[in-house]
Amino acid sequence: MDKTTDKRNVQMLARLCALRGLRHVVVSPGSRNAPLVVAFNREKGIICHVIVDERSAAYFALGIAQQTEEPVGLICTSGTALLNYGPGIAEAYYQRIPLLVMSADRPEEWIDQDDSQTVRQFKVLDSLVKASYQLPVENSTKSTEWYINRTINEAFNRMTSGRKGPVHLHIPLEEPWCGRMGQVQNQPRVFNRLNSNATINENQMNDLAIQLTNCPKIMILASMHSGSEKLQKVLSKLAQLPQVVVLTESIANVQDKRFVGCIDRTLCRLPKESKEQKMFFPDILISYGGAVISKILKGKLKEFAPREHWYIGEEEQAIDTFCSLSLQVNTTPLQFFSQLVPLVKANDSTFNCRWAELVQTADLRHKEYVDGIGWCDLKAFSHILKLIPANSRLQLSNGTSVRYHQLFKNCKANRVNANRGTSGIDGSTSTAAGAAIVYDGYTTLITGDISFLYDSNALWNAQLSKNLKIILINNGGGGIFRFIKGPSELSELEEFFETPHQVEIHQLAAAYGLNYLCAQTEKELKQAMRSLYAWEKPTILEVMTPREINDVILKNYFK
Repeated sequence: MDKTTDKRNVQMLARLCALRGLRHVVVSPGSRNAPLVVAFNREKGIICHVIVDERSAAYFALGIAQQTEEPVGLICTSGTALLNYGPGIAEAYYQRIPLLVMSADRPEEWIDQDDSQTVRQFKVLDSLVKASYQLPVENSTKSTEWYINRTINEAFNRMTSGRKGPVHLHIPLEEPWCGRMGQVQNQPRVFNRLNSNATINENQMNDLAIQLTNCPKIMILASMHSGSEKLQKVLSKLAQLPQVVVLTESIANVQDKRFVGCIDRTLCRLPKESKEQKMFFPDILISYGGAVISKILKGKLKEFAPREHWYIGEEEQAIDTFCSLSLQVNTTPLQFFSQLVPLVKANDSTFNCRWAELVQTADLRHKEYVDGIGWCDLKAFSHILKLIPANSRLQLSNGTSVRYHQLFKNCKANRVNANRGTSGIDGSTSTAAGAAIVYDGYTTLITGDISFLYDSNALWNAQLSKNLKIILINNGGGGIFRFIKGPSELSELEEFFETPHQVEIHQLAAAYGLNYLCAQTEKELKQAMRSLYAWEKPTILEVMTPREINDVILKNYFK
């Protein structure tokens, strides 16, 4: 049998993780975490990915977990390494993504004693994780072995139960830490927690169905979610009811011709009079998923507050985004809507038809406007989204990329993701790199220049997939600030918010060994998109657009 670390607590950790189905672990090099690296790298069934920059590593792990919908491990050394996980762990928490964060450390008695590479690591992530656990330094008695076994199982169960999310497992280690020994023969004990996806009591569900049968205006809002074909089918059945309209954001990952998929462009066609607008907003709102992207919709649902708001999801706290929450249903959206569909009957409402007419006029006006504009961000997106291959996966950076995507239909990607848990600018490229490593088809990232530069260490990665394609919209700075009321009106806009740069992207691509393409016109973009997917190598396509007019064109679009 191959030798592994002589730290028996770490041996048990790696073995239990393998038994619990952890298949991917992202490792950042260090010395104190050497026992963890050895144990996990030599554990059958576990694939270790090496990402040097811990901030990038956390997002890379998030990307893997996001696509596989399975837990992923993270391993770092002592000191400030763990702190660099912070942004990615926060994003994982608000995306409901399970990450097992494993940090090595010196024994507790050496903290705050001016020993090298020591900070207060244990519980430092408490506000960003579901729970924090610490293993004993030694595994020398049956009692400590039992405690270690129990703690690891408990951490795993906490991570994967109910509202999934990251947990922190802190591992103090004594020197020397590079000793090796054979695998301990005792098989660690696994205890799972059965996740029930609880059904709603039959009487309760009948009561809810009666309310919906009698209600003239019902809106179902799907926001950030992994989606599924089954969920899509049950929502499609509800969308056929005359009293129901289903609004879906692009990262909800459910599509149907009956759904209102371009929310912002449709809302632009609302009547001007407040009294007439109110007719388009629900008496009962049913929502599920994470944070809502559409600021316009959030504002309207607060202005025209529903009589009732039902939130569906396995949450540990109230999700009252629209200040009108009346019912929180602690089950999965698929379970809830599957139970509901057979019970709700059609009524004589015109709510669905009213929205269908609004969508039709919005679609026509959208086409007229986009066909009539010159070269800009909006025009570039209109071509890019048509040319992304079928059955590929799409990642969107924050800022303008995710918002532009919301304005277009019929993207062929079979899944769309964006880091909208915290909506930070950091980590989009690293997330896409992690997502690409576990998907056989193409993974395309559409990103802005500032977001890309902020996370350029994502390319410092020997494992970049040949199918990773990065489309970088370079409009010369943080274009989002020209759209946001406040910064756009300040004289400090360019220097302090938009921050124009002189970075040559082609030189950055060359430094990391990536292929590079550039497009500055519609014709060049169409040609470059074909080349982008023809090359079997990670590639950056830089799309140059004029910085000064993008905001004017988009503001006129919404007018």
